[in-house]
Amino acid sequence: MKHNKVLGDLGEEYVRKYLEKEGYKILRHNFKTSFAEIDIIAQKDEIIAFVEVKTRENKEFGRPAEAVTKSKQRSIRNAASVYIMNIDDKIGRFDVAEIIATINRDGLDVLDFNYIENAFY
Repeated sequence: MKHNKVLGDLGEEYVRKYLEKEGYKILRHNFKTSFAEIDIIAQKDEIIAFVEVKTRENKEFGRPAEAVTKSKQRSIRNAASVYIMNIDDKIGRFDVAEIIATINRDGLDVLDFNYIENAFY
């Protein structure tokens, strides 16, 4: 399990750097409520993106984004509503970042990366 946690943490770090390069400001990472966690909350212009990051070593069990089930989506939406309730005039969007990578001594060796805007509603 420790290996999966390290892989996930490295994947989230990769996505934060990607978003910053794309002009996003990282507002929070690992935002927790009593019922869910949002991996990354980022903002670009007036859009706040709630980003779920899925990092896997292969596609043996399908694309990583396929692991964002309807139940997981509902939990993320509920957590996002807690975050956004105190923010005026912002539009929320739910994105998924999927990464296929292996861990090497320098961090991640990314084999495939896909960032999906408006992955669910």
